Amino acid sequence: MRDIPSIRMADGVETPVLYASAGVRRILALAYMLVWAWQEHRIAADLRGEQQSDRIVFLIDEIEAHLHPKWQRRIVQALRHVVEKLSPQARTQLIAATHSPLIMASIEPQFHEKTDRWFDLDLVDGKPQLRRMAFVKHGDAEGWLTSEAFDQKSSRAPEYEALMAEASWLVDERNPDVDASQIQEMSQRLINALDPKDAFLMRWRYIAQKKGWVTGAEGASRSAEGEPQ
Repeated sequence: MRDIPSIRMADGVETPVLYASAGVRRILALAYMLVWAWQEHRIAADLRGEQQSDRIVFLIDEIEAHLHPKWQRRIVQALRHVVEKLSPQARTQLIAATHSPLIMASIEPQFHEKTDRWFDLDLVDGKPQLRRMAFVKHGDAEGWLTSEAFDQKSSRAPEYEALMAEASWLVDERNPDVDASQIQEMSQRLINALDPKDAFLMRWRYIAQKKGWVTGAEGASRSAEGEPQ
């Protein structure tokens, strides 16, 4: 038989690590690896009569893997704090690859142009290319998602993104043949798909009313029809 460590979960239940979630196991593995590697270094340095290193390089791929969004927002800073506790005097270099806009948004307050770098890895003509990028703050995860870091047009579902593109084309000045019936049909599709307070839907209603395709009362009644009784 072998001893299996357990962890006390939020509900107070002691759960064997083997049965914990992938996210919990990921955090435990990172913490264990950091502490174990540093302790082994200290032991080896003492045995060889050498001075302990004053530098720590931590390389991790897909730092967000298996983590809840709440944890993704905190993982980078948490790892930095762990390293500082292990060796307050050590200079730490954290090299992390990520596909998460939450990770990028979370590092904005700690990013320093003089000491930190952001590199973007893309395929160019079928070949991987690593480019150093200027770090521009985008404020939140959606801002990062639609930036050149992730090259996405929207954070919405692809179906809604396509619907809004179709709606935008209907009211585009380069599309002079649109008639009121098309606008009314699109209005109903947007009402059925989007939240009543959605910014795109509100702009759509404003444009449609301004051009006389729908009236304010009509837009309100159509919205009410889509609400559950």
